[in-house]
Amino acid sequence: MPEEWIEVTNTYNNMYQYKVALSNENIKQKVDHELANQMNNQMFMGLEQDTSQLSSDKVLSNDENKALQKKYLGYYSYKEVNRPFEAGYTFYIFKFDYLYNSFTVAGMAVNPEQTRVIYFLHTVQ
Repeated sequence: MPEEWIEVTNTYNNMYQYKVALSNENIKQKVDHELANQMNNQMFMGLEQDTSQLSSDKVLSNDENKALQKKYLGYYSYKEVNRPFEAGYTFYIFKFDYLYNSFTVAGMAVNPEQTRVIYFLHTVQ
């Protein structure tokens, strides 16, 4: 039986790192920074690297992420969260199959409040 399920939220995946990586200005800054590092390393002087613009921790708004996903990906990518099945879920098995040293179970799980139905196809070797 499956141990967890995936909840797809209505929040778009963060596209900040893609926005920074794909911008021409960032590419120019990386090249300039690398050249400066090489020159400073030759003179045995350290140059502190500014990575604040490359951080993927910055979170864009949902509207900004939606626009960037449409522009760069051509589709929308939503945040997924793995959730464990709680003890109160009821499982219904539609099909149980054994083929080539693997078991396959098809069915559904219903939460205790009966407000969520999760269909699954689970294969184990």
